[in-house]
Amino acid sequence: MALTYYVDGAAGNDNNSGSSEGAAKVSGVGAATDGVTGDIDLTADTPDLNAVVVGDTLRLNGRADGINSTDLFEITDVDDDNDIVTVTPIPGTLTSGVTWAIGGAFATITRGMAPAADDDVINVKNSAEYEETLALPRLSSTVIQLRGYESTPGDTGMAVVRAPAVDSNVITCSVGGLHNWFIENLWIRGASGSTTGSATHPGNADGLIFRHCRASGHGGNGFWVDDYCRLIQCHAHDNGGMGFSADTDGSFHSCVSVDNDGDGFRTQTGTFEQCVSARNGGDGIDHWSTSGMPLVAHCTIDSCDVGIRLGNDALAPPVVVNCIVSNCTTGIIGPANYPARVSEHNCVYGNDTDYTDFSTPIGEVTSDPLYVDPNNNDWSLRDTSEAAFGGVGVDSAPGSGPFRAQSPAIGALPPVASPRGALLPPLYPWYIP
Repeated sequence: MALTYYVDGAAGNDNNSGSSEGAAKVSGVGAATDGVTGDIDLTADTPDLNAVVVGDTLRLNGRADGINSTDLFEITDVDDDNDIVTVTPIPGTLTSGVTWAIGGAFATITRGMAPAADDDVINVKNSAEYEETLALPRLSSTVIQLRGYESTPGDTGMAVVRAPAVDSNVITCSVGGLHNWFIENLWIRGASGSTTGSATHPGNADGLIFRHCRASGHGGNGFWVDDYCRLIQCHAHDNGGMGFSADTDGSFHSCVSVDNDGDGFRTQTGTFEQCVSARNGGDGIDHWSTSGMPLVAHCTIDSCDVGIRLGNDALAPPVVVNCIVSNCTTGIIGPANYPARVSEHNCVYGNDTDYTDFSTPIGEVTSDPLYVDPNNNDWSLRDTSEAAFGGVGVDSAPGSGPFRAQSPAIGALPPVASPRGALLPPLYPWYIP
């Protein structure tokens, strides 16, 4: 069965078994195993097992034949009268006098990740700042969920994880393949003085989904992934490199990238939908590949070098619909070798040069988009903005098309256009496990 683990940096202990919040439910020093069955005899400690339930985990000190070669075992039966719990996998040797614990949160995220397998959940409480490198230990054929929370698992609070050394990367992947890790509600912060570290780092960073996460203060990039990754309602700001970067394929939905020294978003091929990229030192959106079809819809790009840069495409035309590009050196640079494109209802305003090898032949808006308060990170539109009613309706089914827009407005829609505010509730529930 799927298991849930809990991490609490303030009240947890890595000698707990992780299957409940707070302190261990019960513990002792006299566990005995017979090496043949999964029955664990706890009578030496005369414990009260009334609070223990099937699905809890038992920690047996010093063992490494438990769940995913850890010292943890899943409890499948509880006999409170005889002080026996039955576990899986079966401990393979005869032992006695073993220190043990049932329940209680771990103190570190790394400890919570170690046993996690398909369909398991790791809940991380925002009770302390975690200074760790989170090396994802394995792939999942379904999904493994790593979720921060404030006070109650499932709430929208962010747990804070900081790089443990000046130029450390925080989330790393050493195992090749599609990871299928779903990471939610983490604020991933760089260490003070960082010049190269990133929140996530490529090199097998494939098949990751981030939702409602934040990356800031890294000397390198914010979110930096490889292939088949999706980022939803994430926020990258004040990083020394790019805000978001996918070395191969990436999809970005309702994400915000502001005040980074490099590009706001960069990928070889991918989708950008309902995103804001502003005040970045490089391009707002850089689709640099010569292959793949870039799709940019309902995005707002303000005060970057090039607003949208589209690589020469030999497979399919780029699609740029319902976007605002304002106050950039160059608004949109198109693929010179592929003049065909789908370009409708874009607002270009205040750029030194609006287009190079590109145009918006249908529904172009050239007036001031009238942002509410961009100096305070609010790129939503005033009611008097022509762009607020100048878009075209776009709708594509989840799974077959990468975006769903249900408003005639051009640009990113609130609350995405106001990134300092809450980005929840989710706009894209079909991406959530």
